[in-house]
Amino acid sequence: MMVWLVLEIFILMALTTLLGVVMGASARHGFAGRAPALAGIVPPTVAPGMATPPPAPVWAAADLGPSAPPPPVAEAPITADLTPVATAADPEPAPVAAPPAPAAAVDAAPAPVDSTPTDPAPAEPPPAVADGIIDAERAATADQVGVRPLALAGPRDGNTDDLKRIKGIGPQNEARLNALGIYHFAQIADWTVDEARWVGTYLAFPGRIEREKWIEQARALTG
Repeated sequence: MMVWLVLEIFILMALTTLLGVVMGASARHGFAGRAPALAGIVPPTVAPGMATPPPAPVWAAADLGPSAPPPPVAEAPITADLTPVATAADPEPAPVAAPPAPAAAVDAAPAPVDSTPTDPAPAEPPPAVADGIIDAERAATADQVGVRPLALAGPRDGNTDDLKRIKGIGPQNEARLNALGIYHFAQIADWTVDEARWVGTYLAFPGRIEREKWIEQARALTG
């Protein structure tokens, strides 16, 4: 900025000097052309008693002389530090997160519902009863002669013993005993006399358990 200011002052001074020189030259030529005309002018006649005004001074063009140039203006030393100032770099813009991908349409077309009436699932058949041995009338008759043994809702650990290993128990009697909740040798080994009589009456062959010694055989198989 200081350099440009000094240059502008210097240019103004040069223009002022040149303008003064031009104006001085013009003035000299003007006065030089008017001097002969002024010499032939007859002064007006002055009436007696009137004071004659003093003649106006006539300046010769030579008396004007060249116009003096204006005094030079001392250039002020440039003391300002012209070292370019490093401007702070503009901070880099923060990365703009990419717009999230449009979510997939959630509303899916519902699957068509089959309105065709379906037949209800057939009910499970009741547990198989060997030859109709599960009978309330037979149970009532057996209750008159003995005590019903303790029954299990199902075999322990889901595994039944092979009751056919007892002499006198075949597949049919094994199914009947399972229907009564008897699945293991240990159950038969724990029967009392009254319980053995009840089972014998219930199975429609009283006294057979004692004759074939089911209880003793079951105890031997559990030992």
